[in-house]
Amino acid sequence: MTDSQTDSGLLRRFRLPRYLQALAVVILCLGLFQLVLGLLEFNTAILTDRATFISSVRDRQLSIFDQVAKDGVHTLATPLRPLGQTLLRLPRPEVEKLFLLLGAELYERRSVTVPLAVLQAVLGFLLVTGSLAALRNRLGGVATWSWACMVNIPATLLNLVVMIVHSGRLMRHVGVPCAEALAKVSQRPVAVETTELESILRMFTSLNTALLAGWVLFLGVVTLLLQNRQGPPLEEE
Repeated sequence: MTDSQTDSGLLRRFRLPRYLQALAVVILCLGLFQLVLGLLEFNTAILTDRATFISSVRDRQLSIFDQVAKDGVHTLATPLRPLGQTLLRLPRPEVEKLFLLLGAELYERRSVTVPLAVLQAVLGFLLVTGSLAALRNRLGGVATWSWACMVNIPATLLNLVVMIVHSGRLMRHVGVPCAEALAKVSQRPVAVETTELESILRMFTSLNTALLAGWVLFLGVVTLLLQNRQGPPLEEE
């Protein structure tokens, strides 16, 4: 038997079934998105100085604020409408000050953001290369893809923990001054405004937690499927 015939036989032997090919395409796209997102976040954190970073956050949030003021609070999600109505009553300088506080807080996270961005980019690259190797029927491609999915699970859980810690820090450093500013125009106690902000922050944290948990569950299921395929040789199609 010639080498070309042997290689052809191996390709048929290790060809992925259709459902795993579909999963490989999905993970390839998600891994590419994760890779690009990590590189963009790393680039922004490293190459942008403090003043520029904070100003960009302020300008971005002000553009959203102005759009809501133009279109009306009915364009917001229902839980956000009471907060939006109160925010629109704040003087413009006060709103800019709050957004500058948000930018400063986000900039202070760089010591954690940069390593996580690098980790995210590397893990995205592993997902891309692993799924590509499996799609191209490379020998060991399924094992590489399985390993890439597996190592993404603890990294995603780490990202979840960091998000929860940062949400508490964000509430202390930005949420409290925001509640004090809102209390001045709403004539409600600061504690009431703080509670409302905390509930909104918990809602967003819960949503992100659900998304990350779904991603971890998806990666775990794919890992189990791939590990089962590494047992007996795959049958020819």
